[in-house]
Amino acid sequence: MDENVNKSAVPTSQERELELINQNLKELIQKVDGSKKRDVWDRFQILGSFVSTVLIAGVGLYYTIVFDREEAKRNAVAQKEQITLGRSEANRNKIAQQEQLALKKIEEERNKIAQQEQIALNKREEERNKIALQEQISINQREENRNKLAQDEQIALSKREALRDSTNQNAQIRVAELNAITSLTPLLASKDSGISNYAKMALEAVRTGEIRTQSPIKIADKADSKPPTPPKEIPVKPVLPKVSGVLNIFAFIVYNREASITVRNNAVAEVRNVAIDPKASKETQEEAKGLLSSVAYSNVLPSVIKNTAIGYLADIRSLERSTLDKALADEKVTRNVNEIVLHHTATPSIKNYSGPNVIKNIADYQVKSMGWSSPGWHYMISPDGVIWTGRNLNITPIGVPNHTEGTISVTMIFDGNNELPTQEQTVSAGLLLSLLCTKFNLDPKANFGKDRGFHSDYPSPGVSSKKDCPGKLVTKAMVLGWIAQNGK
Repeated sequence: MDENVNKSAVPTSQERELELINQNLKELIQKVDGSKKRDVWDRFQILGSFVSTVLIAGVGLYYTIVFDREEAKRNAVAQKEQITLGRSEANRNKIAQQEQLALKKIEEERNKIAQQEQIALNKREEERNKIALQEQISINQREENRNKLAQDEQIALSKREALRDSTNQNAQIRVAELNAITSLTPLLASKDSGISNYAKMALEAVRTGEIRTQSPIKIADKADSKPPTPPKEIPVKPVLPKVSGVLNIFAFIVYNREASITVRNNAVAEVRNVAIDPKASKETQEEAKGLLSSVAYSNVLPSVIKNTAIGYLADIRSLERSTLDKALADEKVTRNVNEIVLHHTATPSIKNYSGPNVIKNIADYQVKSMGWSSPGWHYMISPDGVIWTGRNLNITPIGVPNHTEGTISVTMIFDGNNELPTQEQTVSAGLLLSLLCTKFNLDPKANFGKDRGFHSDYPSPGVSSKKDCPGKLVTKAMVLGWIAQNGK
C-alpha cells in the first residue's frame, strides 16, 4: 500500500507530457482570443505550430510510454533477479551456516578426540613415570646394597689391616724388647745390687709391659758419676716419666747412667721413631713425644742426651704456612742472630723426594752416622711446600764451616745446579725468610747482599773454591723476589 501512495505522489513522464500539451493549448487559445482581427495566414501559422507541437508531444508521449513499458519490464526482470539473488544469498547463508555448524561439530569432535588422546597420553606418561620411579628405587636399593657391601668389605679390610698393623707393631715391639733385653744382659750380671735391681726391673717391664714404681733415688748430672748403692732390702730406680709398653724400656735405658752415652742416645732415637711411626696409635705417639719432652727438659740427664731429645722434638714437627707466623712468634730465642744462610740439598733432588720419610732419613743420617746431636738445619722446605723444623733456634746450626755463630740455616730440597725450586717451595721460602727477617730485625736486601746469605759466600777452610750451594741457577735477586711476592 505504501508503494502505491508513493507512486501516485510522484508524476510520471506521461503525465508531464500531457501537462505540457495542456499548457501549450491554453497559450494558443489565449493568442487566438487576443488577436481575432488577425488574418487567415496568421491563424494557419498558429494552427501549424499547434499541430507540430501536438505531433511532437504525441511522438514523445509514444516513445515515453514505450520507454516506460520497457523500463517497467526491465524493473520487473531486475526485481525478479533481485528476488532470485536474495533467495540465492539466503540459501548461501543457510548453507554457510549449516557448514559452520558442521565445522563446529567437527571441531568439537576433534577437540574431544584430542582431549581423550591427551588423557590417554597422560595416563601412559604416568605409567612410564611410575615404572621409572620403581626402576630408580630399585637402582637406589641395589646401589645402597652395593655401598653397604663395599662398606662392610672396607670395614673388614680395615680390621684386617689394623690386625696386620697391630701384629707388625707387636712384632716391632718384641724386636725392640729383645734388643732392650740384650742391652740389659751386662747390667743383670753387675755386682752392684742397685744396678742389677734396675736391670731386673727393666726385665720385668719387658715381660709385663710395665715398670713398678719404687722409691726414687737421686742421680747425678754427670754421665761419669757413679750411682749411690741403695739398701739391698729395698730395690729402687730413678723417677721415670709415666709411659707404657716398650717406651718403659727406652725410658729406663735413657735414665740408666751405667749405659754408654751412645746406647742412651740410641734409646732416645728409638723413642723418636715411635713418635713419628705412622702405624703407631695417636696415644702412643703422644706418649713418645711426652717422653722426649721429659728427656729434653730433665734436670738429671747429661746435656748431650737432652740436646738429642731437643733435636728430635724439632725434627718431628712440620709447619703449615697458615700457622708459621704464630709458630715463629712462640719461639723464644736467646742467642744473637745476625744472618740467615740459604742452602740446597743437591741430593736428594726434587725428583728423588718421596715424602716425609726423606726428611727422617736425612735426620737419621746426620744424627746416627754424622754423630750430630740433632739435624744440622733449623728449617727445611720440601718440594710440596711443607716447612720442617730441625734443631732448636737456640742451637747453632751445622753447615757453614767457621761461620755458624749468629746464623740460621734454611735448607731447600732441590738441586740448584740442575733445577729450580717448585712454586710451593718459593712461596714457603718467601714467607719463612720474610718472617725470620722481621723476627730478628734483618733487612732482606742486606742479608742477601754481596757475600752474604748463601752458603756459597763462605769457602770451606783449606779450599780455595767456593761451594755452589744453593746452586748456580739460584740468584739473590730471585730470593728477594720470593720475599717480595710472598712475604708479610
